[in-house]
Amino acid sequence: MKTKIMDYLLDDEFILQDAIMSQKYMLERYNTGVYESESPIIKEALMNLLLDEHQIESDLLSELQKRDWYQIIKSNDNQMKQIKDQYLNKN
Repeated sequence: MKTKIMDYLLDDEFILQDAIMSQKYMLERYNTGVYESESPIIKEALMNLLLDEHQIESDLLSELQKRDWYQIIKSNDNQMKQIKDQYLNKN
């Protein structure tokens, strides 16, 4: 489906990609609010909002993956062991 905004036609992929970028921005803002808040009440409220935002991001990513518009590159066990060993040996 295409959505016309002014003189631009935006397809579903563009809209979903834009939504995921907006979600990432919102998550950063809520994270900042959580760790900079001194009020336990505000911190708790922001944590609840942060959880909601993570769920929205997860839903968006699922939709993008379902449509093959977002691929996750899975690493194999050898790659994971190599990275783990690399960081463990830095100490």
